[in-house]
Amino acid sequence: ALASTVAFGIPGSSSMAIALSGFYILGLETGPQLLTHEIRFVFLMIFTVIAGNLIGTLLGIFVMNPLIRFSVLPANILVPLVVMVIFAGAYASDSSLINIVITLVFGIVGFFMKVLKYSRASLLIGLVLGETIEKNLYLAIQIDGPLFFLELLPLSLLLIAILVLILNVRLGLKPGRSANER
Repeated sequence: ALASTVAFGIPGSSSMAIALSGFYILGLETGPQLLTHEIRFVFLMIFTVIAGNLIGTLLGIFVMNPLIRFSVLPANILVPLVVMVIFAGAYASDSSLINIVITLVFGIVGFFMKVLKYSRASLLIGLVLGETIEKNLYLAIQIDGPLFFLELLPLSLLLIAILVLILNVRLGLKPGRSANER
């Protein structure tokens, strides 16, 4: 997931979508230029992943039993604590009350997306990649005109995307399939 995020700017997981949004906030453009111009940063990320896994494994071995006790706490105690930590983190990032409002709004949006069975990861990926896609679409229109997608490579990619979409919809609509198989 990290490799596709850093090399191509395509997040391989929802956590990498969050990392990608952090890269954009820092002003780092992912892709080949990041791999060539910011090589120290790339190796730092790789080292951090390795060190984090080692430290997490060691801490997990020793801290696992005390942390298990948190899972038996009643929801009326645990939920307010978690919500308090979330709002404190949102406020601490900029010391702004608007961040708490934004957190609350996106929490409500996320709740309704879960209830209505929409993909929350897709929304996050769309929010992260939307600006890049818009910028590249504008650039393509400026270079090749509004019919740029009728050239061989863009048309091929468009047809493959449509084919994959149609196949996914058809497989999802087959009768007799359980929700876990979809």
